[in-house]
Amino acid sequence: TLTMHLASNRISNRGAVALGTLKSAPQLTTLALHLAPNQIAYDGAQALSTLKDTSHLKSLTLNLGSNHVNFSGARALASIKDARHLTSLTLKLEGNKFRDNGAEVLAALKNAPSLKALSLNLRRNQIRNKGVEGLSLLKESPSITALALDLAGNQIKDNGARALATLSAAPSLTSLTLHLRGNHIGNRGARALAMLKTISLQSLTLHLAGNQIKDKGEEALVTTKPA
Repeated sequence: TLTMHLASNRISNRGAVALGTLKSAPQLTTLALHLAPNQIAYDGAQALSTLKDTSHLKSLTLNLGSNHVNFSGARALASIKDARHLTSLTLKLEGNKFRDNGAEVLAALKNAPSLKALSLNLRRNQIRNKGVEGLSLLKESPSITALALDLAGNQIKDNGARALATLSAAPSLTSLTLHLRGNHIGNRGARALAMLKTISLQSLTLHLAGNQIKDKGEEALVTTKPA
């Protein structure tokens, strides 16, 4: 197990490339790199994505919040799906402003062969309904049992909430957490999300503060009963 806290330094792509060489560590099973905020952009994200080649890696956390990871960087990080033995992945990408296209490419993580737990922090990335609709394709993962999506402070409306509600179709999902604080979700979106209560999840957490939900939406969240 290796954890490195390197937040609030001046680490650029060159430093990230150096960190990428940790993939050669022969017995490394758990790795956490906390690199928010720094000055890491696409080349650095690309280098860090090669950590997928670490031979025995089972758990990976990359905190790249408030760097300069754009759409291309998000696409590079999505290639972590090719990690053969990875069972737990946390990507913290808050405040990188890669918008809908960046969110959409991260849905490729659905193809990770052994992934059981996935947590994506995508706060403040200017994500709209289109990006969320792309992320909802994570429901096609045959293996993910625990999913946490932090989408606070974006520009998600009712149709985006409806797309997230389709995550209920994920075949192995038992735990779902959706952080949607500070978006533009109204009653219709709340009603769609309320339907998540009707499926057989062991754990469901919805954070909906700071949206546009009125009484009818709140009532739907309270009164919908499990099947």
